[in-house]
Amino acid sequence: MIVVLGLAADQLSKYLIIHKIGYMEAVTVIPNVFNLTYVLNDGAAFSILKGKGLLFIIMTILTLLLISLLLPTIKAVNKGKNRWLLIPIAFLCAGALGNFIDRLRLGAVVDFLSFWQFPVFNIADAMLVCSAIVLGVSLLFGRIRLDFIQPFSQDEQPDNKDEE
Repeated sequence: MIVVLGLAADQLSKYLIIHKIGYMEAVTVIPNVFNLTYVLNDGAAFSILKGKGLLFIIMTILTLLLISLLLPTIKAVNKGKNRWLLIPIAFLCAGALGNFIDRLRLGAVVDFLSFWQFPVFNIADAMLVCSAIVLGVSLLFGRIRLDFIQPFSQDEQPDNKDEE
């Protein structure tokens, strides 16, 4: 459900920007702080790797496939603890899908959120960055653990009684 809502927010906001603001036009929301500026970005963050759309499409497919494969191995989710971690994972998927749809449909990503001198970005980018930070910090401080990186301790061994 979170993936659907995040993806809907991203795509609806981009639809409105495309249809309400001219390309490269800036609409001031908060003077000297925040503008809505419609731009197309065929690169990654900060416009690096411009013109490498196929690379980003392949990377997105691989990322979503990796998430679907790793999700069961995230110990906190697997054991039912810290179910809140599903939220940043869902935002990660929604953000990846939002920019993926743009790349397939337009050949570039629609960006429109412009703060100060920071590069223009979109809701999908914000979801990707925020979820990556939450997941990274959670991994760093041991809130989640990937089983293939760190095996179970002796007292956490899976119960194999059903296999006997």
